[in-house]
Amino acid sequence: MKKDSSTKERRDKNKEALMEVTKDIKAWSNRMIGAYGEALAGRYLERKGYALVDKNVRLRFGELDIVAIKDKVLIAVEVKTRRNGHCGRPCEAVTTLKRMHMEKALLQYAQKHSVYKWSMRMDVIEVYLRDRADYDIVHMRGI
Repeated sequence: MKKDSSTKERRDKNKEALMEVTKDIKAWSNRMIGAYGEALAGRYLERKGYALVDKNVRLRFGELDIVAIKDKVLIAVEVKTRRNGHCGRPCEAVTTLKRMHMEKALLQYAQKHSVYKWSMRMDVIEVYLRDRADYDIVHMRGI
C-alpha cells in the first residue's frame, strides 16, 4: 500500500516539531539522529548542484538513503551520522557486503526508472554532529 504525500508531510512536520522540542541532540534517538543527518546531507548535495530524486528508497537488496543525479550520473548516497567519534569513522560502517547491496539496489533502481544506460556511482556522506547547528560533512565520492 502506497502512502499518500499528505501522510508523509504530516510525519515530516511531526519529526520537525519533535526535534524543535528536544533541542539537545543527546536526547535524540538513533532514528532521529539518522533522519537529521540525512536532511543535512540532502541540503549539502543540493547546494553542490545535485538534483535529489528520491530518499529512503526500499528495494529488494536494501535501502538507498538518497538517490541523486548530477551531470547525467545516477548516484546512490549512503548517509552515516554520528554524535561522537567513539565508534570510529562513520564510513567504516559501510562494509563490503553493504556496498554490494547498494550496488544491486542502485542497478534495480536504474532499471525500474529506465536510466540503466546512465553512468552510476555510490557515495558516502559522513555527518558529524556536535550540536544542531554545529556539524561537519565529509563527502566521499565513488566508494
